[in-house]
Amino acid sequence: ASYLIVGSSLTSPHPPCFGLEVNSSHLKALASGTVRGRTFPVRLGKHIHVWRIEIRATQKDLPWEKRDWINETRLTVFISS
Repeated sequence: ASYLIVGSSLTSPHPPCFGLEVNSSHLKALASGTVRGRTFPVRLGKHIHVWRIEIRATQKDLPWEKRDWINETRLTVFISS
């Protein structure tokens, strides 16, 4: 889940970021199929960013809010400058 935030910074022209804390809750197992993740900023400070990451099953014909919730992660990163 943290790759959605930190991994994308590896190829970015912006200053790199480093993980400070990861709090992850695995809510449900998924035996087969695919999942999709979304990231939401909680706080975007000058050097500290806090993100919420939701990972849900990809179930066709269902809106995001009604899909099976697989994982929720809160990620705190340090942005170097």
